[in-house]
Amino acid sequence: MNQPYLDDLEILSSCAAHILPSANAGAISLEKGFLPDALNNYENALSLQRKDLQQDDLVCSALLYQIGLIYKKMSKYREALTLLEDSYAIKQRILGDDVIQLSTILNIMGELHVSLANYPEADIIFGKCREALENQGFPSLELAKTYRNMGMLQWELGKYKEVLELINKGLQMQSQILPKDHPDLAETYRLKGEVLSDLAQPNEAVQNLLHSLRIITDKYGENHPENAITRHSLGTCYLILGKYDEASQLFQSALPSIMNFYGENHIQVALCYQSLSLISAKENEYDRALDFAQQAYNIFLSIFGEDHPALAPSLGTIGTIYCQKGDFAQAEKILLHAKELNFSHYGEDHPELADSYSRLGTLCHEQGEYQQALTYHKNALDIFINPFS
Repeated sequence: MNQPYLDDLEILSSCAAHILPSANAGAISLEKGFLPDALNNYENALSLQRKDLQQDDLVCSALLYQIGLIYKKMSKYREALTLLEDSYAIKQRILGDDVIQLSTILNIMGELHVSLANYPEADIIFGKCREALENQGFPSLELAKTYRNMGMLQWELGKYKEVLELINKGLQMQSQILPKDHPDLAETYRLKGEVLSDLAQPNEAVQNLLHSLRIITDKYGENHPENAITRHSLGTCYLILGKYDEASQLFQSALPSIMNFYGENHIQVALCYQSLSLISAKENEYDRALDFAQQAYNIFLSIFGEDHPALAPSLGTIGTIYCQKGDFAQAEKILLHAKELNFSHYGEDHPELADSYSRLGTLCHEQGEYQQALTYHKNALDIFINPFS
């Protein structure tokens, strides 16, 4: 029979007296968003646990899990996945193969596979969690999170019809279980807002993002990384709505806060640079726009390596700026590279590939190559009609 399941914070609350202070300090620092302090405390607790020759118990597994969460928040996805796989292996040996008991860590591992563009692996994990959790016959937070994660996976795959249905399903279930001011609800409202923004529904997106921001501000105050991340997402909506001054203010206020908590080499820093690049290009400040876009690309490259679809949007922005500057040869080289990245990871019918075709069509139009421009734009339109229909 499996041992009774305890979540990781409960496990750590019962660890040895000489380890407990470091574990508690790690939990407090993590909640406040102070990642280096949290990492230092949890790693110290793990070192003490291993000195006690307890390398294969639930406390060790819980510490590995918490350290993995920190690496995930720091955009160190491969390191995070390795730590979580080690934690999972220990839990599985002790608790057995019960997916329900292991669903928390499985969901996080699935999220990491999505970040690393390992989409089939993520799909298998989320499907396994959904089947086991639905078979319980009652709502649960992990089932709600599974629905949300499945929605975000479908978003990455460009299957938009199912995205909002899954996210709303998860949000409804969370709302039945959690108090209305819980930070987990804020995260789901933010993700829903980001999806609505990308689906060109900025007014609905703003409503969800403002609701998320209110929850986060009431819970943690303004000086918290989740507050800054949500402000950046809100700025993206204002950019779509043509409110460039409001968008720029939000981007510029979010960037230093995010850098203060996460450092310079973080995906959210890259996204801020990407957004500031778009603002600068709208203002015809192409050199400044290019500098921001290049900084974003360099961060994505350092996090993911050369063969990852996360690089394609930055490459698309850089290529378009070169087009606007009149350097058509450089623009074509970069935009073709972005197209190949999107095609190799997503296939023939993904909206990111449509974006590449659209940018190449604009480039050809600027050079007077109208027939080729028409072909590219038609390819883009054919793709956009499919997932949005």
